[in-house]
Amino acid sequence: MDTQPSTSSQPADPLRYQAAKRVTWISIAVNVLLTALQIVVGILGKSQALVADGMHSLSDLLCDFLVLFANWHGSRAADERHPYGHGRIETAATLALGLILIVVGAALFWGAAQRLQNPDGFQKVHIATLWIGILTLAGKEGLFRYMLHVARIQDA
Repeated sequence: MDTQPSTSSQPADPLRYQAAKRVTWISIAVNVLLTALQIVVGILGKSQALVADGMHSLSDLLCDFLVLFANWHGSRAADERHPYGHGRIETAATLALGLILIVVGAALFWGAAQRLQNPDGFQKVHIATLWIGILTLAGKEGLFRYMLHVARIQDA
């Protein structure tokens, strides 16, 4: 019996792997665009809320790359060292994603609390920040609906 782990890099379910990869790359593209727009327009439009949301989109972007990594490794077939497959890496990635979101949320909370200490520092924001906020909402909702659609197809 061969005791060496399988070196096969083929996913156990190639269609599911490809669908997840495609969805994640689309999410990366959307998050790159939204991050750039939110941060640039937030700074120019004097909207700390939009900059904070841009930082949240940046954390989503970082999480997308973590998802690509977990999807690649988690989709591999079982081998001698992992007789039940590599799916646990997805659980570890979920833990890492949660920790990232906790850290980003805490940083946003701390920044907002600090700004509230100096209400004289508030400035009038430009109307463009509202439009980017609406675009962000539409982009994130569209991305969610697309991911849900792909997930339902994969489960069918």
